[in-house]
Amino acid sequence: VAATYGARVVQTDRLEEALTSARLNAERNGVRSIEHRLADWTEWTDTERYDVILGADVIYAPRLQPFLRTIFDTNLAAGGRLILGDPYRSASIRMLEAMEQDGWTVRMTKWRLGGQWGERLIGGFECYRSPD
Repeated sequence: VAATYGARVVQTDRLEEALTSARLNAERNGVRSIEHRLADWTEWTDTERYDVILGADVIYAPRLQPFLRTIFDTNLAAGGRLILGDPYRSASIRMLEAMEQDGWTVRMTKWRLGGQWGERLIGGFECYRSPD
């Protein structure tokens, strides 16, 4: 959606299969401007700043959280927004609470989603650095 409105979009994953799926999805939707990067968050080298960082179901693994925090701290532009989706896993909530303690503001949206596996609580989190 962001790319269709003219935003520069960079998608990353450590698995080529995930990027292939993302490419095919973009093509099916007529979007050819997305940059796809094979990247491992534990070996992240990008220092570019982004106005928005989107993450869908990425903060659940405690072993990856320090690497993701480094990415958020390094790559989010001043005044930028970090937007995360997560099904309210306890490890994810603990990470967001730690971010708040470190000066981030976290806004939470939650809703219930019904489906094949029953009703689940889904969360959307908007995070930004509090002004100094």
